[in-house]
Amino acid sequence: MRKYGRSRQVRPATVILAAVLLLVTIFFRPLSRGVKTIATPLWQTRQAANEFTNRLLQSKKSLAAELASVEAELTESRLKIIELSTIEEENKELRKLLGRGEPGEVVLAGILTHPQQSLYNTFQIDAGTGEGIVVGARVFVGTSMLVGTITDVTARGATVTPFASPGNQTSAYVEGSNVSVTITGRGGGDFEVELPRDIPFDPGMAIVSQGIHSYIIAIIEHVISDPRDPFQKLLARMPVNLRTVKWVTVEKK
Repeated sequence: MRKYGRSRQVRPATVILAAVLLLVTIFFRPLSRGVKTIATPLWQTRQAANEFTNRLLQSKKSLAAELASVEAELTESRLKIIELSTIEEENKELRKLLGRGEPGEVVLAGILTHPQQSLYNTFQIDAGTGEGIVVGARVFVGTSMLVGTITDVTARGATVTPFASPGNQTSAYVEGSNVSVTITGRGGGDFEVELPRDIPFDPGMAIVSQGIHSYIIAIIEHVISDPRDPFQKLLARMPVNLRTVKWVTVEKK
């Protein structure tokens, strides 16, 4: 007997679906590689931008902290200046009340030679007895720094011996501690002081002249201390280099 059956027919929808799947398989890999090629640099750029932004924010925070610290130091310095100005004005008023006002008249003099040009570490000025200058008169740079005294004078000139001349000893005290000291000149604007080690000193402290009117002579630069030595040595220096100074003022007596 012959067997009869229904022949199988392929539906059009199945064919279309198979074609689509085949096309996707063929073109998906190159397409994915292309997308990856384009996306990778974009991702790396974004990552680099994020890292740069984070570093920028950290730098900004660090800079802000440093600025705040500087502003605090400036504020503290301004307060100290105001405080010192107030104290100075009070001292002036007190001296006036006690009949001890500001120092008398001074004479402006030009420097003819400098200490390094002299064997005796002295220097010459172009004012003398004709301008009212006498031996022993004090010599200043500006209005607040005392540099030496007149040790010889003629009608038209005078010799100034700086306090920093080698071996020259000057009585003074350290501002802020009120400790009396005898400073010894070393030449070239340098001084040294030897004191008991138990008295605290710090670099930056001023050494000033004795008397009701105090003037800066030197600034402490180094403190040399040895636990085995009961004494400490202070190394100080004039705040100004006389080689660069053209004018001084001399008090008239």
